[in-house]
Formats: sequence, structure tokens, C-alpha cells
Amino acid sequence: MIGKDSSVVLGMTAHRSKHWTTPADSQVDATRLDSYQSALVATQRKHGRHGKQTFMMLYDYAFALRHNEMAQSALNSKSEDAIRRACELEVQCLKLAEDCRKRAEDLLAQVANPEYNLVTRAFVLSTELLAKIHVQNKNRLRLDLLENAIRRLQHGDEECKSWAAVLSQRSARSWGAFGDKKTCKEERKRTVHLRNQM
Repeated sequence: MIGKDSSVVLGMTAHRSKHWTTPADSQVDATRLDSYQSALVATQRKHGRHGKQTFMMLYDYAFALRHNEMAQSALNSKSEDAIRRACELEVQCLKLAEDCRKRAEDLLAQVANPEYNLVTRAFVLSTELLAKIHVQNKNRLRLDLLENAIRRLQHGDEECKSWAAVLSQRSARSWGAFGDKKTCKEERKRTVHLRNQM
């Protein structure tokens, strides 16, 4: 029988949280976060540091941390303990997402025309997660992350090109938010160009 600490169950829990719950509903207790850590260690031992399942476990763990951090902030925004805990979780989340993205990028650097698979999916999802955190913190590093991802994906298969277009559109919005109308306009042109290639 599969237990609640299984990587399969944890992955399904993370998937459900992404699509059907609000941040306040997605609060993950410390025990469950420990379960993600244990599952990550076990998955990496079985599939290796660059194993495809390891990538997804890394992302699911980072996503659980992110939602728990948001839940802490939403439920107890005035509590010093909650604020401290939310900051700790955000730091953990950043480290995990960066680790996931770096591992995927190492593999993507070896191919000129990437295919959309578990590795590229983990790369896209971790990029999105990092971009969301950085935009919340009003950090221009978001733009560098998006630019790097677009360049990695734009010469891939149709699914990769589709994601490159999505990230390009988000980049255009970010440039607009920073008040750079010229770069925003140029990025919008690239978005159209990427979409026309599909």
C-alpha cells in the first residue's frame, strides 16, 4: 500500500494544489514538508542527481514550500513568527527552484534543439516559480531568467516554442511594468514571431 509520504502521493498533492486550491487552502504542515525532503533524497538515490523523476520531485517540493509560505503570509500577516517562517520558506523555495533549474539547464546545454520532456518541463516550471518570486520582490532578475529560458527553448520542438512565446509575453509585461516601453514593444514583436513559428 502506498503511504501518504510516497513521492507519487506527494506529487499528486502538489499537482492538486497547483490547479484546485487557494494559497490559504494549500498550507502544508512541517511534517509534510519533511516528507518532501525525505522523498527527494530517496528519489535522487534511485534515479540520480539528473534523473527525470528527481527533477519533478525537486519542483513539487519547491512548489509545496512556496504555497506554505504564501499561506503563512495570508493567514498571519501581522504575526512575527509567521513572517519569519514565511521568509525561511521563501529562502528554501528559492534554493530548491534554483537547484532544479540549474540541473535541467546543464542537460539542456548539451542539445541544440530541445524536446519538451520531463527535463524541459522542470526547467520551465522552475523558471516560472523563480520569476513569480522575483516579480513579487520587484527584482529585475526576473527578466534575466525569462530571457535565458526563451533563448533555451526557442529552437526546440513546437511545445518548447510555445513556452518560449508564453515566457516572452511575460517578459514584455515585465518590461512594461518597469516603464521601458521600447524594450516592451520589441519583446512583443518577438512573442508574435515565436507564435508564427509554431
